[in-house]
This record gives sequence, structure tokens and C-alpha cells, in this order.
Amino acid sequence: PHTSAIRATINGGSMWLAVFAVLMAAVSVYYYFRLIQAMYFKEGKGGAGIQLSSSFKYTMVVLAAVTILLGVFPNLLINWLYF
Repeated sequence: PHTSAIRATINGGSMWLAVFAVLMAAVSVYYYFRLIQAMYFKEGKGGAGIQLSSSFKYTMVVLAAVTILLGVFPNLLINWLYF
């Protein structure tokens, strides 16, 4: 699927855009691998855990619930935006 978008861009005469897209994809792969390496292959630093306030926890729960709700039922947002 991604290669067809690159091909369409090249066929449309925007070679610079296709090259830019490929370069940005390569950069993103580099950063994703750094994240994976930090998560799974490096030792964590010892120490006390982070203490989160109850208002922060409540906010995160509400935002997670809204994200899941709109992911499962996107028409709720779409219908609201149209009216």
C-alpha cells in the first residue's frame, strides 16, 4: 500500500516529494528502533517510582475513555461536527 502512494507521487511528477517521504520514513524507523531498544534492551535505573496526583490519574482515565469511545464509535464525533 505505501509503495503505491510513492509510485503515484513519482508518476504525478513530484519526485522530490517521494524522496522526502522515503527519507522521513527512514528517520522514523531510526527513532522507533531507539525507543524499542530503550524499552526492552537497556537496564532501568533503580529508584523510587513516580508519584502521580489523583487529578492527573483522573484526567488520564477520562482521556483514555474518550479515546476508546471515539475509536469504537467514531460517528459520535462525526455527527456532532456536522450539526
